[in-house]
Amino acid sequence: IICANSTAALACDKREDAKEILQALRTEPHIIAAALYDKNGNLFSRYPADLDIHDLPAKSVSIGYHFEHSWLEGFQPVVENNRELGSIYLKSDMAGMYERFRIFGIVAAFVITLSFLLAILLSKILQKIISNPILALAETAKIISDRRDYSVRAVKLGQDELGSLTDAFNNMLAQIENQNKTLNEFNLNL
Repeated sequence: IICANSTAALACDKREDAKEILQALRTEPHIIAAALYDKNGNLFSRYPADLDIHDLPAKSVSIGYHFEHSWLEGFQPVVENNRELGSIYLKSDMAGMYERFRIFGIVAAFVITLSFLLAILLSKILQKIISNPILALAETAKIISDRRDYSVRAVKLGQDELGSLTDAFNNMLAQIENQNKTLNEFNLNL
């Protein structure tokens, strides 16, 4: 935006207009320094106006941005109708980027914590759905094994695969109980 607004000031050699355009940067607290250079690379205007000239590059250098120490510095061409009129220099502190990193870190920590809590909740729910019926079936098998009481039946807790397994287990117990009854009756009749 500053480049687009600076075209007329550079084209008409109006330093006061350029100074006023650069003063618009005061609303951006992270911009430490700015300067407009003419097409020959000479300093045309600077921001802030009381900035020492030695704190700015003497001439416009290569176009692009780079990090130097704790600053982001760079040059951008000022172009109108494919004609380069000069360039703009911007120097910004890194506080804005650090603030974004801090916010991204907080969001990432929140998402990770929420995901962790959701995983724990999901594991508890799945444990109730899957593990508890299997544990109940194992407990019933232990009771039958310890007491040799084949009249005990496992409680069916669902209509899924574990429910089918419980039905098969109970059918097996019923057959064993019937065989034991038949054997006991046969032995009594002897």
